[in-house]
Amino acid sequence: MGIRVEDGFGSQRSAAALEYLREGGRIDFGRCSIALRESGTAVAVIASRWQPGLLNEALAAEELGALEQALEELKEAWPAFKKQMGETRVRLQLSYDYGGGSVLLCERDGAGIRWDVSD
Repeated sequence: MGIRVEDGFGSQRSAAALEYLREGGRIDFGRCSIALRESGTAVAVIASRWQPGLLNEALAAEELGALEQALEELKEAWPAFKKQMGETRVRLQLSYDYGGGSVLLCERDGAGIRWDVSD
């Protein structure tokens, strides 16, 4: 479970959230989350609005685009997060939450969408 951040980005809670992120924890915002890996990359995940059987490449691209937009909005609203992320490479992932857990559906790391991924 991550630390949820939605507003108050100058608060003590937001400072704690950034520290948690640096230590390998996850920050949750909206239906998205982000975590830093030991490799130095970040993994951002958005929960799909579509069941896996209904998902296609165009819908996945739309969902991953929404994740990209959410990350940009978070950086604009939270300068300390933007500074923390710097030039960090971010893997964008789409997951499906089925109630008892979640499954990774696809990711975009560069231009294309890969369906055969494991975290």
